[in-house]
Amino acid sequence: YSSAPMSGEGSVYEERETPSYESVLSKDISLKDHILDQLRLSRLDEQQMRIGVYIASNLTPEGYLAISLEELAEAAGATEKQAEYVLRQIQTLDPLGVAARDLRECLLIQAWELYPAQELVHDIIENHLADLERGNYQAIAKKLAVSFEEVAEAVGVIKRLEPKPGRAISEEEPIYITPDIYV
Repeated sequence: YSSAPMSGEGSVYEERETPSYESVLSKDISLKDHILDQLRLSRLDEQQMRIGVYIASNLTPEGYLAISLEELAEAAGATEKQAEYVLRQIQTLDPLGVAARDLRECLLIQAWELYPAQELVHDIIENHLADLERGNYQAIAKKLAVSFEEVAEAVGVIKRLEPKPGRAISEEEPIYITPDIYV
């Protein structure tokens, strides 16, 4: 804190009528930019980076891949195997599960990364998603020969997963903050 005068010649304070630019503008980064920033830090070669740009450019706002692997490979001038490799790399970036092709794949990616030892969780997501969506836990327990409590516990883990990883990153327009009072 300085005891220098607030106005007049030699003032160490800047007099201004409006607040600084940074205090009136809030801009969230787009999902595409968020993914590309992470890819730039990875060890992908030029071809793989080109595939990554195509993937990041073809994400829905929810974070799902909007084109098929075949279309992706063709657009990037790559093989499906190369496209699949880069896709797998992106799916483990933040937000986890981004660029999945469907809900099952999105949840499985997260489950394998966050709960690698929870085989029941993996099995439910992979093979019993329809029963899970209907809340038919008893049918899952019967099919997997486990107790209802074990299924309920696994479902609790699944509920902690993010079905729409893209919503964690906003693409909304800048939000201008207008203060009520200028000091």
